[in-house]
Amino acid sequence: MDHKEYRKLIEEKRSWYKMVKRAYCPCLKTDVIFNSRGFYHLRYDSTGKERSIDEQTSRLSLLPFSIEMISKAVKFYRHRKIKGLDYWSFQEAVGQKKVLTRVVLKKTMPGQVIFQSIFEKRDKKTVRR
Repeated sequence: MDHKEYRKLIEEKRSWYKMVKRAYCPCLKTDVIFNSRGFYHLRYDSTGKERSIDEQTSRLSLLPFSIEMISKAVKFYRHRKIKGLDYWSFQEAVGQKKVLTRVVLKKTMPGQVIFQSIFEKRDKKTVRR
């Protein structure tokens, strides 16, 4: 993907993301807020380092599946508490290729649940570091 196509993808997905605003999660019995922190996390890791273009492209391409995964969730895959914050992940095979995908939600201090991330779940043996 050349730089121009990459920038276009980011702008298209950012525009879509801004329109979403929220999605109801029946599993958690609350709305999930789609704010700028979630979009930022698709492009940068938790240390603020920019993800590779391939990883960003993958995450951005999966983004539309996040709404369906959140709104149809009846049970979570994992719940973790990190530094006093709750994180839930939901996992499902999505798309025509049935790509195993994970959505991560985070409960912030004021009690809102926000979209944190979406990514393809790969076998740890095949992930290159």
